[in-house]
Amino acid sequence: MFIKSIRTNLKTKCDYETHEPDAQHLFVHGPNASGKSALVHSVEYALTGVVTDAAGRDIKQQQYLDALANGPTAQVEAVVSTDGALSTHDGKNPRYEHVMHDALGAISGSGNALIDYLLEHGGGLDDKATDVSLDYPAWSKWEERFGTRSALLKVRSAAGKTLRSARAEIKELSVALKYLDNSVLRSALVSAKKNEEIAKGLKADADRAAREWVEAIAPAVVGMAYPLIPLRFHFLPKEVRLGLQSGGAVPSGAELVEAAIGLAYATRAPNSAVYILPDRAYDPDRLSRLLRILRYVPCAAAVVQSPILPNTDTYNYVDFWSHY
Repeated sequence: MFIKSIRTNLKTKCDYETHEPDAQHLFVHGPNASGKSALVHSVEYALTGVVTDAAGRDIKQQQYLDALANGPTAQVEAVVSTDGALSTHDGKNPRYEHVMHDALGAISGSGNALIDYLLEHGGGLDDKATDVSLDYPAWSKWEERFGTRSALLKVRSAAGKTLRSARAEIKELSVALKYLDNSVLRSALVSAKKNEEIAKGLKADADRAAREWVEAIAPAVVGMAYPLIPLRFHFLPKEVRLGLQSGGAVPSGAELVEAAIGLAYATRAPNSAVYILPDRAYDPDRLSRLLRILRYVPCAAAVVQSPILPNTDTYNYVDFWSHY
């Protein structure tokens, strides 16, 4: 896929600006306040419907974009070419996935963020043999019909829904008992608390099984990313983390970005994957490494912005990237 043109009113002095990068791999360079983020935000919103801030987090998309727009509302349009055919994207019905946004959230998030990501996006790992079981009435039927990963998603969803429902009922009954104390309400509250405990137990069992599944498929994820990016799983007592082999359990800065590229590379379909790196203060050597890695990652498009230039002694990016 090639990004043929971007038409946007974000951070423009006129009604619209049109950019024509005609690129699959786009490196956007310029000093601070030169409009790099406006162009990159336009690309990511038009293609994926998601806009992130410098830290890779979600932002209030429409509110944020409207504030940046020259006019009452933001209007962004990207024209792309796929196999010679042109198509238009405006963020309303995105056909591409902001895989870096998802992967960064999985690695930097707390608790079960990485497990949740792998369960949701680990379809390519369904053929890996795992030995996971759950004491749940529908488990065997679901696992046989949908596979272990999808069955885990269903059980965790059912447990979460039951737990939320029980807690909402407990809250309502507790409020009602303040105004009307009778045996019917007290009995209902006892029943709701029992349901809460059952749901908590099921959720704990499902979380345990999900962790066991991740432990089983972790070598496959590492193998799929290697040798492009050497990943390493860290199985801590209460959470699972992912970083680089040379780093710790909680990567930051450019190491976090590199690990996220590796996770997305190992788990996402290349034809719909768009890699848009967050705006970070990369040093020239690390920036060269990231550009070299991304050039070998199969994807629909890749966009990197930076106020500095890469070290061309280690990687001559101009031979492989469109410099905008």
